[in-house]
Amino acid sequence: MQIPGSKCFVCQQKIASSFVAVGCGRCEKFAHAACVKDRVCPECHRGLIDGNALYALADRGKLGLRTQAARVGQEPLSRAAASLEAGQSKATIEADLKSDGMTEEMAAEFAQSLVAARNDRGKKLAWQGGLICLAGTGFTIVSYSVAQPGGSYRLWWGFILFGGIQLFRGLNMMRP
Repeated sequence: MQIPGSKCFVCQQKIASSFVAVGCGRCEKFAHAACVKDRVCPECHRGLIDGNALYALADRGKLGLRTQAARVGQEPLSRAAASLEAGQSKATIEADLKSDGMTEEMAAEFAQSLVAARNDRGKKLAWQGGLICLAGTGFTIVSYSVAQPGGSYRLWWGFILFGGIQLFRGLNMMRP
């Protein structure tokens, strides 16, 4: 939620400071306080909030995470996600986000959401890998059981190997 630099939805001029702005916490539209007479959002018809109050609501978690994240910009958040993927701890990521201008609560919430998203991806990957590995093992057993004595059978090693790799990649993603 970067109010300074945003365009006023009434006059289409840039907003210089959050001190002279009002905004809608739902639609994320902003205007100069002087441009708006009835203090109602033109899109959702909810009351507009003072620009500094929007920041305070974001700090207390009353606005969506997307709105909160926009306040500090995309670069620090992308850097935090890359740091998590590189193996840095949640505490280190929180400290980095705080140094980039996030409040302590907002940094903790964002870091927790990154960890939860990584764990969800890991769980999904582990399940998929396990099922693929299990399918390969099952196909191999069926192939072996229908083969004539001394005959040949198929070893579904691709499924087993690929599924095993995916399983372990997923389990590795779910580490604390």
